[in-house]
Order: sequence, then structure tokens, then C-alpha cells
Amino acid sequence: MLYTRFYDQVLTEINAGKVHEGINQLVGMLDAVGLGSGSLAQAKRELRGHSLCQMLLEDPSVAAAEARPNEPDARVRMIGGTAPSDDISSTGRRLFEVTSDLTFARALRQRRESFGLKLSNAWRQGQKICVLASDGCSLVRQLRGADSSNITIIDIEEASDAICLAAQTSPFFDLILAPDLLDRDATPALSEILRPMAACLGAHGSIVVAALMPQHLGAGWRSACLNWDPHCHDEGALAKLAASAGLTARTYRDETDCIVWCELKVPPRAHDKGVI
Repeated sequence: MLYTRFYDQVLTEINAGKVHEGINQLVGMLDAVGLGSGSLAQAKRELRGHSLCQMLLEDPSVAAAEARPNEPDARVRMIGGTAPSDDISSTGRRLFEVTSDLTFARALRQRRESFGLKLSNAWRQGQKICVLASDGCSLVRQLRGADSSNITIIDIEEASDAICLAAQTSPFFDLILAPDLLDRDATPALSEILRPMAACLGAHGSIVVAALMPQHLGAGWRSACLNWDPHCHDEGALAKLAASAGLTARTYRDETDCIVWCELKVPPRAHDKGVI
């Protein structure tokens, strides 16, 4: 067993009250395995058979990943939020305090906060906004009951049909926010979604998306312990994606170096010629 001894050491650290040290060792090791010649799949198998796994399951985010493996959206919201107050052991609470402060967890939390800020700023300016997300209602809820008639919410599960309909009935948006679109699809599928999104934009409108970078900090932990394998994208991939949909792209990274942001726009000539 390649990783059992290491898991023994991590478990010893956590049992000794050194939760922060133990979790950071585990996260670093899983990232190294994912980046190097080791097998992350084998590391995951050995972890599931180790008593360390039973302890990690006291962390509510890890427990949710085990209980509801096909519901990543709820898990992401938990990573970026606070631990539920009920039925959590003291060990689970200490684990969650550490794991929710991992670099990639903070990056996800900041991504959500940034989308919320972009939404509120655009709303105050009276812009016509579309929110394309798995939980768009919660993003709009921050407006606290204010008039949100200038905001259209589209469930990401119904993206293709709903966007095509919006392109026919509600042009043109000043801003389309798609917080988790890039997590869910690879480039070919995204191109098919972006084209009708582009058709919904006004002359100066933009689509804002954000993705986890490939091999970001905590990627091994995310895959092995949170059972979450989103599509990751770098600047080059996003530039190609934009070009495939007839859009221009401006990209920049967040301060954690885990998230790449992308603002997509229709080239002025395309609007002038009625191409999009």
C-alpha cells in the first residue's frame, strides 16, 4: 500500500489536536500525487479503506460528498458557506473550520461574492441582466426584495432551450452572469451554449464567467475527498472557447491563483453586420 503510512501520520496529527497541520499535509500530498507520476485513483482507493476516511467523514462537506455524490452544486455552496449547526461532532467542526479555509475553498467563496457584487452594481445602474446558474435565485436574493424586474434568471439545467427563447423574447441584455457554467461543461458543449448567449447581448453587453484553473491548489483534495471533478480551464482554453463562439475574451486570475475570470463580448463589427 503506497499511501497507508502517510495516512497513518495524518491521522496521528489530527488525533493529537493538530488538525490544521494534518489537513494541510493531506492536501499537499494529494496535490502532489495528482501533479506527479503517482496515481490519484489509487490514493483515493487507499484513503477510502483507511480509518482516516472515517474521521474525515465527520466534516460535513466530506459527509455530503459521500451521501450525495451527484449533487456537486449543494456541496460547492457548503464549501463556500458555513457548517450546518446540527449533528456535528467537535472533531467535525474543527475539520470544517480548516477545510473551508483551504485556498481553493476561499477562491470559490470569493468567486461567489464577486458575482454578487457584479450583479448588485449592474442592478444599481439599471442594466438589463441575465443570471444563468444552478442557484441564480440565491444570488438575486441579496437585493433583499428590491425591484428585480430587470433581472432574468435561467436555470443552468435548462440553459440551451431557455437561452434560445430569451434571445427571441428578451434581447438585449447588458450583462449575463454565469457563475458555474464553466464547471459543468467542456469546450465543445460550451460553444453551443455561448452562441445563443451572444445573440442576447446588447452592443456593449458582456458575458462574465469564471473557472477553476487546471491543477489549482487543493485539486487533489477536491477530487479525493469532495468527490467533485469539475471541468477546469486556463486562459488559452477560454480564448479558444471565445473564438469558437465568435466572441472576444478578456481574462484575469484571482488573488488565490485558483480562479480565472473571463469577460466575453461581441466584436463591434459583428454587431454592425448583424452576424450575432
